[in-house]
Amino acid sequence: MSAKFFCLFNSVSTESHNVEDRLKLLDKGCQKLGIEFVVLDQAKSDFSRLPVPTENDGLYNCARGSYLLEYALLNPRVKTFYRSYNPNSIKDDNGMLQAALTIQNISTPKTIFCGTSDRKLLKDYANYLGGFPLILKTYGKSGGLGVMSVDSLSSLYSLADYLVAEDVAFQLKEWIEADSVERVTVLGNRVLYTISRAVGLEDFRTDYFKNHNELISLDKESEQLAIQAAHACNYNFAGVDLIRRKSDGKTFILEVNFPQNFAPHEIDFKTNCAEEMLRWLFLQTKVQ
Repeated sequence: MSAKFFCLFNSVSTESHNVEDRLKLLDKGCQKLGIEFVVLDQAKSDFSRLPVPTENDGLYNCARGSYLLEYALLNPRVKTFYRSYNPNSIKDDNGMLQAALTIQNISTPKTIFCGTSDRKLLKDYANYLGGFPLILKTYGKSGGLGVMSVDSLSSLYSLADYLVAEDVAFQLKEWIEADSVERVTVLGNRVLYTISRAVGLEDFRTDYFKNHNELISLDKESEQLAIQAAHACNYNFAGVDLIRRKSDGKTFILEVNFPQNFAPHEIDFKTNCAEEMLRWLFLQTKVQ
């Protein structure tokens, strides 16, 4: 019986980019390696007749929006990119995953994980985070949506009042002045590749589709920090965002992304990410 790779997505979700490209690249990799590619769409799946993945199979939720299907299929036997079986942490927001990094003493920007409209607390938080500007980030979005630069206490008050009134959870983060943010793709115990995304002149957010990107090599210390961050969040495959402060060169982990949008990296830079993922999951080998 041939191994199956169950790849999950949700056709009615708009949370992820390039989903069709992700599926095509993973399908191509499976064909090359002789693995049966099984696509399951949460929006169209019959939850009364779901398959049961075995120890020979692999399971990967390739995009946001199909977590319920992943909950239903995940078991301790199937191969995944999680370091250990823990169904309670599947849908962790990458903003909250920073708490796992902080607990394990991995360098991250100072963060207040629970926003408030209490003005005394907001003033104290601003002082704790080093003053203005600071970052306000809402939970649950990707691609820079919900990430805002706040330049004054009055702006912080008004934004916080609105978000609390709308029942939108948010966090506050220390501002790190930098020229770029590095997206480090971790696979197992190695860095597969790193893409540097320039900070724009008019927008501090480093959107892959809007800013200049280039393939770079990191120093070993930074690579090990990225690997440590991915592992701390229970991932063997992840996109780790790393930033270096201009004033002193200190390195911070901004966030750990799983699943990450690997498709444009492979299309633009020929990273061969999909096949590398499959080889690691099923064969524990590298592309030659």
